[in-house]
Amino acid sequence: MTKEFLQALSKTYTNMDYYDFLNKTGLRDCQNSLNKFQQFKRAAENLLRFDAQTLENIISNNGTSRNPALETVA
Repeated sequence: MTKEFLQALSKTYTNMDYYDFLNKTGLRDCQNSLNKFQQFKRAAENLLRFDAQTLENIISNNGTSRNPALETVA
């Protein structure tokens, strides 16, 4: 599923321009919308730097730590 998500994200990132973003989100053309579009582009760029398996590993841990040094002692 993560691989499919990354493929869809990559396609959207590559093909979507600002006006497509406005159309899909229902936002109006203003500075706040431009900021949100730029945030989306940066978020997509950063997520696409990960391979699918690494993201699967991160997500499948449900936020739990594998590093004993980061675990709290009860």
